[in-house]
Amino acid sequence: MLDHAYTEGQQMPKYIVTGGESGDATIEVAGKVYEPGDVVELKSTDWLIKSDYVKAVAAKKGNK
Repeated sequence: MLDHAYTEGQQMPKYIVTGGESGDATIEVAGKVYEPGDVVELKSTDWLIKSDYVKAVAAKKGNK
């Protein structure tokens, strides 16, 4: 099982790639490259979140 994977049936939180401090950094998760502005699913404990390479996607009104 990949470090970023949850068990079947569970959804991981979604995050938007910010590009890090420079604003243009890409990230790679499970062999796929994500550009700034892309949405990626990660564990909430992932180092990319703590390092500000991604930010949480805001829930849309009516979504929980």
